[in-house]
Amino acid sequence: MAVKFLNNIDVSGEVEGTSLDINGNADISGTLDTHGKVTIAAAPTTTALLTLRNTGTGATNDIYMGFNRDNSTGSDGWSIGIDSTANSFNITEDADTIDNSPH
Repeated sequence: MAVKFLNNIDVSGEVEGTSLDINGNADISGTLDTHGKVTIAAAPTTTALLTLRNTGTGATNDIYMGFNRDNSTGSDGWSIGIDSTANSFNITEDADTIDNSPH
């Protein structure tokens, strides 16, 4: 069932949903808490230009930012972040992982 509002809606408390599609600007005051990967793309059909990723929820998770070089595939670019297995800060030539060919 679809519900359509023609004007503003004010909600006190928490709103839950399985998806959110915003066409236009989003103004969030406060903390944006995401669970999983945050992706920034030039358009909905292109590969991510910037990815912020936490690969797990415990002590063995890698945390990194992936920069896509040419918007073709996720691995064409660079990543910077923490490799939890090696306990090191890495720069890699792969926008999709922090483990591949670290520098």
